[in-house]
Amino acid sequence: MQFLSFLPTYRQRNLFLLGVGVFALLLIYLVSIRQTLGLYRTYRVNRAAIARAASAPGEIARLEAQVAALQQNGLKVYDQENLLVEVTRFCREHELLITTFPSSDRVVENGYPIITNTLEVQGGYKDMVRLVHLLEQRERLGSVGSLKFYTQKDRISKKTYLRLSIVLRNLAA
Repeated sequence: MQFLSFLPTYRQRNLFLLGVGVFALLLIYLVSIRQTLGLYRTYRVNRAAIARAASAPGEIARLEAQVAALQQNGLKVYDQENLLVEVTRFCREHELLITTFPSSDRVVENGYPIITNTLEVQGGYKDMVRLVHLLEQRERLGSVGSLKFYTQKDRISKKTYLRLSIVLRNLAA
């Protein structure tokens, strides 16, 4: 070990060799092993995607069967126009005012596409409860995610109005 003669003790020589070894391993990792591990991770992800793609027709058939079973239970396939027609008809008959009816939000929860509508109605308490019953029980246009009754004061007429915010959720077609 003439090449390590600049280090006087064996302990210093061993620490130096250990440091060189760690540096060499780090250099080897950065140059080749890291790229190999990255390629292997990509390979595993691609292999899983190919397996999912191969089983896709069976999965589609299973999901269509589940949707058909849910429809047989009385849940209608979502149609925003149908929802608007039913709510408008009911509000005209019971003198309720639709204050907001924004476009629906679409999300995927547990593999099922869910459509969420938020609508606000202004009027009497009993008529609002009847509207909720119509949407969820009689017409089965979705399940009610939340209800929020609140009052809002009109600054022009100085009157207080009761409002209802309904979050209605349904399966997407």
